[in-house]
Amino acid sequence: VKAFHASLIWMESSPSESPSRIWQHREAASDQRIWVCPCDECGAYQELRFFPYSSGKHEGCGGVVGYHKDASPEECRRKAKYKCIHGCELTNSQVRRMKTRGMWISRGYQRVEKDGTMVGDRPADRTTVSYHLWAIHSTVTTLGELAAQWALARDAGKLAEFFGNWLGLSFERRGKLASWKSVNKRLSSHYPRKIVPPNVWFLTAGSDVQEDRVYWVVRGWGPWMVSYLIDWGEFLRTPTDGHQPLKSDLLKLNTILGARWSVASGMLSPTGKDSHRIRLLCIDSNYRGKGVVSRVVDVNEWMRSLPERWRTGRTERVRAIRGDSTKKSGDVRATPSLLQSSQRTGEVYRGGLIQWQLNVQHYYPVVLGRLKG
Repeated sequence: VKAFHASLIWMESSPSESPSRIWQHREAASDQRIWVCPCDECGAYQELRFFPYSSGKHEGCGGVVGYHKDASPEECRRKAKYKCIHGCELTNSQVRRMKTRGMWISRGYQRVEKDGTMVGDRPADRTTVSYHLWAIHSTVTTLGELAAQWALARDAGKLAEFFGNWLGLSFERRGKLASWKSVNKRLSSHYPRKIVPPNVWFLTAGSDVQEDRVYWVVRGWGPWMVSYLIDWGEFLRTPTDGHQPLKSDLLKLNTILGARWSVASGMLSPTGKDSHRIRLLCIDSNYRGKGVVSRVVDVNEWMRSLPERWRTGRTERVRAIRGDSTKKSGDVRATPSLLQSSQRTGEVYRGGLIQWQLNVQHYYPVVLGRLKG
C-alpha cells in the first residue's frame, strides 16, 4: 500500500459478529455509498431494508413485512411482502423493477428527489469508498426466501450468520448474558453424576490443557442438540516429569477413553446400549503459557502413544483442536491441517500433528444464544 499509494485496493467480505473488521472499514470510509431506488407505486426514492423502521416518521415501514415474529419459515416464505417508507405494499416483481431504476448516493451527503434529481455533492474526501449490497439486490432472491432464512436462523440461533451472509450487516448481540446461577437453575438435571439419561445417543469429551494440569468434561448428546453434563474432573501433572516425552496429566486421559458410563435405571439407550464410552475426545492443542512455554508438543506425543485407529479414519476417537477467529461465520465449521513444527518456537512435532481449526465465528453466537435460553 505504501509503495503503490495511487493503486485501487478492493476488499469484499460478509461481516461477522461485532466487532467485524470489514464493517469497521465500511463505517470508517470517507464516502459510504448506498443504493436508493424509487417505489414502484409512489415513486419515493429509498434504501431497501430488511427490518422496517422501529421509530420515527417511517415507523413500521421501509422493510420486509407480512408475518409475525414467531412465524414458521413456511409462513414467512408465503406471506412476505415489502412495505415502502410511505406504506405502499409491494410484490417481488415490483421490488425487482425498483432495483433496476436505482442509483448510488453518498450516505449523509446526497438524496434523490421524487423526480429522480440528485441533490447534494459527494464528500470532498473520497480516499476510501464503501458500497453496501445484500441479498435483496440479487436478481433471484425473493422476499419470501429472505424472510424464511431469517426464521431459520432465528430458530437455529444463527442470527449472526444471517446478518452477515444475507443482510451484509455486522451482528451485535443485544441484552446481557444470563448469570451462571440462572443457567444452573434452568439447566440442572435430576440425573446423578456419572449416570447417562436414557435418551442420550452418544458421549463426547473435551479437554482443556494448562501448564500443570488438564481439565476434562464428558457430555451426553440427544436429539435437537440437547446435551447433558455427565462427568468432569482434572488431572494434575507430576512436577518431575519435565524430561519425559509423555506427560503424566495427559496420560491419565487414557482412563477417560477406557471408561464406560451406565444408562440410568438399567435402561437401554436409543441404540440399544446399557452403557456408553467416549465417541470422540477433543483436546485443546494451542496452550501458550508465559515465556516460551508450549504444550503442543506434549499433546502430539500423547496422541502418538494412542492406537493409530483412534487418530484417523472412521474409528477416530481423539482430535487435537484450536479455535480460529479469522474465519467468517458462514465458512465451514472446522478444517484439519497437518502441522510439522511451531512457527513461534521452532519445536518439531514428531510425525506431524493433525490439528482441527474450529470456526469460532460459527459457534460463538450458537453457544451464546443457548446460554441465554
